[in-house]
Amino acid sequence: MVMSKTNPNLTLLVAWCMLALPGYAGNVWSATNPVALVIGNSSYAHAPQLRNPRNDAKTIGAALGRLGFDVETHTDLTKKGMDEVLRRFSARMANSNVSLFFYAGHGIQVDGRNFLLPTDARLRSVDDLSKETVELSRILETMEHQRRTNIVLLDACRDSPFQRALAGVVGGRSIRIGRGLAPVERNSGGGTSEGAVGTLISYATKHGTVADDGSGANSPYTSAVLDHMEKPGLEISAMLRRVREAVMERTNNRQIPWEYGSLLGEFYFKPPSTEQLQLAALVAGSPRFAKHREGTILDNVTQLLWASNPNTLGGELLLWSEARERTASLTIAGLRGWRLPTRSELSEMIVSRDPSIERVFRNLGDLYWTGSEYNADTAYVVDVRTGVTAVRPHNSRGPRAWAVRRLD
Repeated sequence: MVMSKTNPNLTLLVAWCMLALPGYAGNVWSATNPVALVIGNSSYAHAPQLRNPRNDAKTIGAALGRLGFDVETHTDLTKKGMDEVLRRFSARMANSNVSLFFYAGHGIQVDGRNFLLPTDARLRSVDDLSKETVELSRILETMEHQRRTNIVLLDACRDSPFQRALAGVVGGRSIRIGRGLAPVERNSGGGTSEGAVGTLISYATKHGTVADDGSGANSPYTSAVLDHMEKPGLEISAMLRRVREAVMERTNNRQIPWEYGSLLGEFYFKPPSTEQLQLAALVAGSPRFAKHREGTILDNVTQLLWASNPNTLGGELLLWSEARERTASLTIAGLRGWRLPTRSELSEMIVSRDPSIERVFRNLGDLYWTGSEYNADTAYVVDVRTGVTAVRPHNSRGPRAWAVRRLD
């Protein structure tokens, strides 16, 4: 999801590579057990039904799952249900440094405070707010309990059905009921009343305005988020700018997504692709393959560590099972955990035709086993001289073994 900073030499290269990518201007942080809570409320008992939040939640939840988040997705939650999943969300965040909350459904602002509406919310006066709704500030306080990257996506700026019921005077004070959600304003202590450093909050539309539910399968805002969230190498600030442009175009400028808060460093839902890093590495003038520890070569694009001797097992012609088992038992440069490369790892490396391959790898053979099986009886092999992939029976003795592992 985000790039790692585990190795000093790699960190320097990645920093140069990322600087060559559009929009990069800061630190690259690693994610640990990213968690997400996704809620979409469509079927309201005492408010107009909403067409898309249920679909919005399901599609956003699925996308976050593909991106490596531990996701809980819920639809049409009552107040009791929302309280319960928020308690679980708090517990799940304990060992995570990235948390994300997505909500689609009815929301309301009262006196500058924002409230999200469960499906059974029934508001007859402002006294009902605390027991019938979930205040946004409560969710943010939970997420900001410890330092982490917090992302909040709110598609909750629909026109409130309770404005007339809540409007009036309480205790001699006039109650302000606004359209959409209220802005995240700064408090007297210099922080934000709803959101702090390390937290980024995205509204489907600017504060005080109303968002469209949409006529398609998803709302305009959620559709735009889905269009960009899984694009590799797109930092979240740049992603949200593209979301804003897309929503404005789709709604003829009636709806303008807005952000509040600030993150520490750069965040990527999906890291840059191999092609992006290859290009960036070339721009930075760094070789793709370079000597690492004794007997190993680091691929600075994929962060794979290769045995510097392509004939890792002495150039023997091996059965597939022999190649796998003996590679797994290797210790090279004091490191264990070696394996055969996958078909795509070996093919991509060879097809790249990077000039540093010939310089750093000696005694390249021709045909090598991969760890990728075609079926129960055969596995892929790659000719490293040509990059051609073929299939061989497991009991075919002929291909060689080349060890690879992830850089720790």
